[in-house]
Amino acid sequence: ESVFVVIGGGATGTAVATAAGALGADVRVVSARNRPALDDALAEADFVSLHIPLAAETERLVDASFLSRLKPSCCFINTARGPIVDEGALL
Repeated sequence: ESVFVVIGGGATGTAVATAAGALGADVRVVSARNRPALDDALAEADFVSLHIPLAAETERLVDASFLSRLKPSCCFINTARGPIVDEGALL
């Protein structure tokens, strides 16, 4: 069973979580503000789907440190806009 982590529990995040659950994934919806829960979820994730707005606390949330917590085989899905993801860290 794949672990599908949804960051952001708004309307879009909830819809994605519902769809992933219907496909049999072990879904975990976490808040970007709850760093301990987010870090724990990232370490177990097979998929991470990002659904959060740009705000002071989310700018560059996905940086080299964030990405280092993911398994090498993890699929990262970025639907967020703006500088939430440090694109340089992806390379």
